[in-house]
Amino acid sequence: MILTRNIERKDFYYNFYKSLNYVLNLSNKELDILSHFSNVRANLPREYSSSQLDAITFNSSNRKKIALTLGISIFNLNNYIKSLKTKGILVKSDKKISIHPRIFVDINTLESPYSNEYKFNIV
Repeated sequence: MILTRNIERKDFYYNFYKSLNYVLNLSNKELDILSHFSNVRANLPREYSSSQLDAITFNSSNRKKIALTLGISIFNLNNYIKSLKTKGILVKSDKKISIHPRIFVDINTLESPYSNEYKFNIV
């Protein structure tokens, strides 16, 4: 079965993570936060290295913007980030936080239409 949906670029990550949420098990706020950080990272110039992109994505000014957009405090945002790290969605290496590479899809390298395949083993 193939289900097709047209979505705007700005809504890609929210819809993508929402489609994976039965596996990720994120709260609505965690889903919003992950989507915002993913949008920030995808919209950064490609001239930076991967580690620079991660550092910029999670810097304090981007955290402030996301907290303001979502109507939460920086303290609450940091608690959600900790929760996402505990769930393995965000990973920390070399003192830098990044989105787990298995769930971050760079929208700039995608072909349109993008398809995601799910396989279920029924036991």
